[in-house]
Amino acid sequence: MRRFIAAGLETGFGAVIWCLNVLSWLTRRRYRGLRRAMSKGVFRLLLRLEGPDSLRPSNAAENLDDLIFPIPEKTQGWVLEGICKDLQRHYPGKSSIRHVNWRLPDARAYFFPHYAIYPRYLEDNPRLWGRKALVWFTHPRRIGMPQEQLAGYLNHASRIVCMSPTFYPVLKEWGVEEGKLASLIGAADEELFRPHRRGGGAVGFCTAYYERKAPDTVLDIVRSLPHRQFLLLGRNWGSYPRFGELLACGNFRYAEAPYSDYPGFYAQMDVFVSVSRLEGGPIPLIEAMMSNCVPVASRTGFAPQIIEDGRNGFLFDVNAPAGTICDLIERAFSLDLDVSATARHLNWKACAAQLAGIVETAQEPCRPAGSG
Repeated sequence: MRRFIAAGLETGFGAVIWCLNVLSWLTRRRYRGLRRAMSKGVFRLLLRLEGPDSLRPSNAAENLDDLIFPIPEKTQGWVLEGICKDLQRHYPGKSSIRHVNWRLPDARAYFFPHYAIYPRYLEDNPRLWGRKALVWFTHPRRIGMPQEQLAGYLNHASRIVCMSPTFYPVLKEWGVEEGKLASLIGAADEELFRPHRRGGGAVGFCTAYYERKAPDTVLDIVRSLPHRQFLLLGRNWGSYPRFGELLACGNFRYAEAPYSDYPGFYAQMDVFVSVSRLEGGPIPLIEAMMSNCVPVASRTGFAPQIIEDGRNGFLFDVNAPAGTICDLIERAFSLDLDVSATARHLNWKACAAQLAGIVETAQEPCRPAGSG
């Protein structure tokens, strides 16, 4: 009887939440706090009706996934969805990608690919308060929520998994508990990105157009090294107001291509450059290094963790002048090292195994105060 009541309670909760979501959209999220409070309250009632043990995933439930990667339906094709697919394909336990808005199927644990989507899932899924939840933190960005409020949501997760420990101080300043922080550097497919022999190749960039990618610096570098050939592999650069100036440079090429063609473009590069002001990765940095391109990258994201400055590549400070970067590019052409050998360990199988270790050692589900 209690199970029947609990099932009815969750169904009714879903209907009420749907109404509140409509009201939130109409009133610019005014009902978000109410949704969160209701979710906590329903979880407490479920605990009373079913007991704490029944809310834990049962080992006897053979069809239950060890890990679910929730992807909102409207974000299909998202770059982080591609990363989740690579992780899921190599994950050592039973796992799946689920495109859901927003009610989640049951699982032993969840990996949310971006912190911006976690609050909504937490509000709409009472049982999530009693499950392991890992939230991926790529890099800081505005998501329409005060940082202190976001930290309150993140502190209900089991782990906040950063692409780089560089962002630990940022999260702690927001109010995220230090003990919840873990790091998971990205990866690339070592079978797809094979090393090539350097010599006579171009200076390459691989990035979509965003202001944080420092497009003016890219233009300054291309103009400052007329004796070098440049190749930009990317998307949406037509939105760059000065893109015409880039295309007018005689030593510059631009390409948009399907991901399966990327290895062929990396094979045309001797040096790979990333001038971003803010990054979680970037993943193309690993792809280029696996392809034996010498990296020259700004000190952001996980670049300082995978580049040993002066040995397998070069690092420069964020917002460094183009002249400083150009000097490092010239030094990169003289580097005599198999760069790919320093990046082979950064593959998806190893990354997924590390993720499984984080899931295994994550704390028991964090329950709201007073839930028993």
